[in-house]
Amino acid sequence: MKAKRKIKLRIGDSPEFRRVTTLSVLCALGLLLGHFTARHVSSESTLQLKEYLSAYMRLQAPAADGMIFLRAFAVYFRYVLCIFLLHFTAAGIYLIPLSFVVQGFSLAFAVTSFFRCVPASPLATLSLFALRAIIVLPTSLYFGSAAMQMAFEKESRTSAGIWRRFGICICALLLGVVLETTVVPRLFALALQVSF
Repeated sequence: MKAKRKIKLRIGDSPEFRRVTTLSVLCALGLLLGHFTARHVSSESTLQLKEYLSAYMRLQAPAADGMIFLRAFAVYFRYVLCIFLLHFTAAGIYLIPLSFVVQGFSLAFAVTSFFRCVPASPLATLSLFALRAIIVLPTSLYFGSAAMQMAFEKESRTSAGIWRRFGICICALLLGVVLETTVVPRLFALALQVSF
């Protein structure tokens, strides 16, 4: 019993745990803001989103392969690269947490807006956003925690720990980009066929 209590206290007292918890709460706040904001989107925006979705269905066209990869790269890498750049600045202490609010907001806004366009298909929504959320959010938290530590402690920005975490995140995000450009469009098309 005492050993279990000590382990729980150690986890709760860990600075890493506190940083991850703080960033997670900020991301959740962004998720709530994004969800409630998307519920008030105009019908014009909904039509634009429908056009975007029909274009997404044609992602397997060979001429568009380069653009597909670049878009997926931007979607997967934008927050980790932003955190990486912000950890070099003095304002990183404030801007890194803000980036988690923005990340949560953009994800929830996209999911809610999409669900308004295709309300009969939660499976399609899941197929389109689940992989992105599973890869991008944890890598952002993993790297963001280390970047926050650097910002608070004003450590050398070239320490081995931050570069190791950055490398792990890059590998995970590249895997996500490959899956996003190869598997996700097919899953999305299949989910839409099953739903309708």
